[in-house]
Amino acid sequence: MAVLPRPSARDLWQTNRTIKLQAHAHQQSTPLPRRICPQLSGHPPPFETREAALVDANRCLYCYDAPCTKSCPTGIDIPKFIKQITTGNIKGSAHTIFQSNIMGGGCSRVCPVEKLCEGACVYNLMEEDPIPIARLQRYSTEPAIRQHWPLFQRKEPTGKKWRSSAQAPPASAAPTCWRGQAWT
Repeated sequence: MAVLPRPSARDLWQTNRTIKLQAHAHQQSTPLPRRICPQLSGHPPPFETREAALVDANRCLYCYDAPCTKSCPTGIDIPKFIKQITTGNIKGSAHTIFQSNIMGGGCSRVCPVEKLCEGACVYNLMEEDPIPIARLQRYSTEPAIRQHWPLFQRKEPTGKKWRSSAQAPPASAAPTCWRGQAWT
């Protein structure tokens, strides 16, 4: 068995630098959302046309007990926002989503819908493809975010203060929700 010579510190530094430069070049060629959160690479693409979204939205049965809504951790009224899409009320649909979940645009990308709302869809019992709820959610929230639609009215401040040291998403969303309730 041959003994390999130990590399010098300079050789290790150059090898490490080469690896970092290659990684940096790869990051520059990778789109930004994938660099920030690798899970976003697997999210479903948005609908190409309005008609494509309407085809899937019109398949919804608007269940009375709505198992999709019951399985949603944020409690979004899924049949309501899908109905609003079918009637052409995209702003109302976005409002319904953001009213329950102020981070609804991001959640439509990273939420494990195949285990939650789409997994609870009654179409699964009929052995058909479930309603693509995440794609419909993206269809209504992306224009609202991109075009800065004013979906909520801010109330007058009461002078109450609020501060959080937590850095979790709910702690980030709380001030936004409370601002609508006159907290500053």
